[in-house]
Amino acid sequence: MLSGVSLAIRRGEFVSFVGPSGCGKSTLLRLLAKLLSPSGGVLLRDERLRDGEFSRVGIVFQHPTLLPWRTAAQNIRLPLELGRTKHHRVLPDDQIRQRLEQVGLAPSDTFKRPPQLSGGMQMRLSLARALATDPAVLLLDEPFAAVDDLLRLKLQQDIRRLHDARGLTTVLVTHNLQEAVFLSDRVFVLAGTPSSVAAEVAVDWAGHRDAEFRSSPAFGECSRRLAAALFQ
Repeated sequence: MLSGVSLAIRRGEFVSFVGPSGCGKSTLLRLLAKLLSPSGGVLLRDERLRDGEFSRVGIVFQHPTLLPWRTAAQNIRLPLELGRTKHHRVLPDDQIRQRLEQVGLAPSDTFKRPPQLSGGMQMRLSLARALATDPAVLLLDEPFAAVDDLLRLKLQQDIRRLHDARGLTTVLVTHNLQEAVFLSDRVFVLAGTPSSVAAEVAVDWAGHRDAEFRSSPAFGECSRRLAAALFQ
């Protein structure tokens, strides 16, 4: 349950929410996706989001939620077929292949069905599907929780690269503090009963989010500050 959550997320910013299980992180994400109705308005850089902008929201859940009887290309086209956005269109085959390559899948994966793909590949496909409508906002609900550690690190870099390249506004929910620091410009800590924003930790790093950042003093310091805020 959430109460009195008030914050501003700037366009093009990457923010994460961390906190104990049951504190309302996923609920907050669903409010942003308009899957739940908030009691107050949702603002983005002091501008109330219009319906057209809300419809341009891509979301990736903890599980890929792919349709197993459809090919990778057909899964990517699904949001466009449902016509959830006024920007809907038919993606030609070359753009499908381009989107697969952007998330680290090969053109040969185009006609494979989810059961023929590994767990990590399915998550990449889920991301490609979320980006199919060219969303303004990308919401990530613990998308790496079910993959191994090495793949998780690679997916983190891919997500941040796509965020930067597309100028997305990205919101992540995660239990992993280092993941939140690596990906985010700011991290919000949810705590209390009902939950509210208990702390905010800024991640000051102007360079690329890569192995150099992970081994930097800045990364260690931000991780320590976030842990202290979460466990105080």
